[in-house]
Amino acid sequence: MDRIVLLGGTFNPLSKAHDRILRFAKSKTDAREAILLPAPDTFMNSWKGFEESDILPLKTRLKILDKYCQRHKDTLLETIEVDEKTHSTYESLNYLKEKYETKIIYFVLGTEKISELNRWHESDRLLSENRFLMMRRHNDDMKAILANPLVIQYRQNFRFLDAGEDIQEISSTRIREALRHKDLKTIKALTFSYVVDILKEDNIL
Repeated sequence: MDRIVLLGGTFNPLSKAHDRILRFAKSKTDAREAILLPAPDTFMNSWKGFEESDILPLKTRLKILDKYCQRHKDTLLETIEVDEKTHSTYESLNYLKEKYETKIIYFVLGTEKISELNRWHESDRLLSENRFLMMRRHNDDMKAILANPLVIQYRQNFRFLDAGEDIQEISSTRIREALRHKDLKTIKALTFSYVVDILKEDNIL
């Protein structure tokens, strides 16, 4: 059966870590395709608590993701959440399973998300009906993570992977900090040249 790897997030903006995690997850699952699922601004405001000044324009974020997909033909951009076709991860996964005619979508998350999964919409059904690739961090207490009641209950649907310590310091947060200081050297180290070009085109850099 065909498999798909799904990476959701704010992509605010896309970083080299996003690419590394997606490529790594795809290689570990023999997935047919990868999907990028950007979150809407409302998610960043209400759930993530971002300040308006910290959110790159949606048009810019989507332009960057579209360029990424042009360069990686096995990766697709799905805007169902920003277009308000779906309103939760559970809805999105069901929508995508039907659209791509597969029952197997591996949803990629960082291990820090485990503490909040029980607050996600339809969490029981989400966790029982789907598969999750959990990306470990170098300072994770795996003994504590594996002892989490939620992980114990749905253990068969969790797979833990380590994408390597060298991406631990790469983040969209650091890129935004560098943007505030016009630190082009750091931005170039954390993301791709075409991202820099789009940020310049859109007068963000």
